[in-house]
Amino acid sequence: SYDLTLPLPSWLAVARLAITTAIKSLFVSSFALPAGLLFVYPQFEPARFSIPWFAALLLIINLFFGFFSLFLSAYINNIDQLGSCWTRFIFPLWMLGGLQFPWIVLYKKSYLIGYLALLNPWLHAQEGMRSAILGQPESLPCWLCFTALVFLTSLFAWIGVNKMMRRQIAFNFYVRGCATQPRTFDVRQKSTNLCK
Repeated sequence: SYDLTLPLPSWLAVARLAITTAIKSLFVSSFALPAGLLFVYPQFEPARFSIPWFAALLLIINLFFGFFSLFLSAYINNIDQLGSCWTRFIFPLWMLGGLQFPWIVLYKKSYLIGYLALLNPWLHAQEGMRSAILGQPESLPCWLCFTALVFLTSLFAWIGVNKMMRRQIAFNFYVRGCATQPRTFDVRQKSTNLCK
């Protein structure tokens, strides 16, 4: 790839995929907010809207989903596994992620499930935005959601980038056959091996 020929660390070339995804989703989500406010307009009070927390959470949420998608793509080997990943992993996270109901409702139904739901990154994204935009007193605090998302973004970034780099090295050596082919040179002394 052209990115791997640039004078930058290889991990940054891999992280570029997640950062590009985050920038694209940031662009789309910034236009979706005014439309979303139409649905919650009766509950929306401009005095409770926290612009700094909203901006910080919008940025970290998009970075989180960018690195989460990189993490998932590192473990999904082919397109056939995407449906299985959606059914077993992504859909339960989304369903219990606080989109249909706030966290306090789940917590009041069952303390144990409420505390277990705090391990769900979707929940922190939803509750953080709910708290920053609507300022609901029963929402999780913005600082807690932001801290959890920074930690989870760092974790998924580290795992995803490392796994993708190992996957690329394995691809180069085993699929292309570079581990067994010796380097060969043509008349002009340029490498003809794919791994050079």
